[in-house]
Amino acid sequence: NTVGFVSAFAMLFLNSRTQRADQQIVKRLTHEVQFDALTGVRNWAMFQTDFNSAYANVKKDWPLAILTMDLDNFKQINDTYGHLAGNEALTATASSIARLLQGIDPDYHMYRTGGEEFAIILPHTDTEMAKIIAQQCQEVVRTQAISTDVGRHRMTASFGLTAAIAKD
Repeated sequence: NTVGFVSAFAMLFLNSRTQRADQQIVKRLTHEVQFDALTGVRNWAMFQTDFNSAYANVKKDWPLAILTMDLDNFKQINDTYGHLAGNEALTATASSIARLLQGIDPDYHMYRTGGEEFAIILPHTDTEMAKIIAQQCQEVVRTQAISTDVGRHRMTASFGLTAAIAKD
């Protein structure tokens, strides 16, 4: 009985370790599928999923706003300072704005939808509040400086806004 008990315990222990390792692999792969590898914000596939869900929940007292953002003259940054500087600009911008959004509302998320294009889903947010958030995001972009080999570079971004508000 002792040998059987020790064998069963050893098998349970090994199985438990294997399960934890498998769970960690699944967690890592899930993250890789849902988030942009460079910027760390959610990706286009997650935008589609999250937008459909948020849009389905639009009610009179639960509006939905979407911000779009494009970094101005981004090609010039890559051409002038190199792609590493461009990557730094994308990463710093996404990180700064994502931090700002999470400080306002944990339901606000940023998505990389293209090269230097991003979208922000703002559930339960009306147009007036979305304009304020867009201005805050614009200020974050304008005040951050991107380090390059030839010094620090400032950027700007263009924003678009749309909203879905349910009728009575």
